[in-house]
Amino acid sequence: MLESYFNHIWYFIDGDGYELTLLYGKGIYAILYHHRKLRQLAIDFLSESNPLRDLTLFVSGLEGRFGIFVEESLLRILAEFAVVEGRDN
Repeated sequence: MLESYFNHIWYFIDGDGYELTLLYGKGIYAILYHHRKLRQLAIDFLSESNPLRDLTLFVSGLEGRFGIFVEESLLRILAEFAVVEGRDN
């Protein structure tokens, strides 16, 4: 799967039948939503110029696209992304 193209994986959420995962390496970031039971999948690459904006839009859009509400975790996700981004640079 896509994990083979990236050096690192960071699980923001892994539970309730779905996962929200950050795939990253060499300055390239992708966000992946996968609901195992409902067979839903969404992926987006984050822009180099403003990855936090893209990450916020992706997480916020999950409710409209799939009915999954994870915005209450958005601040934690953004904080964890900052940690990951610091390690990757």
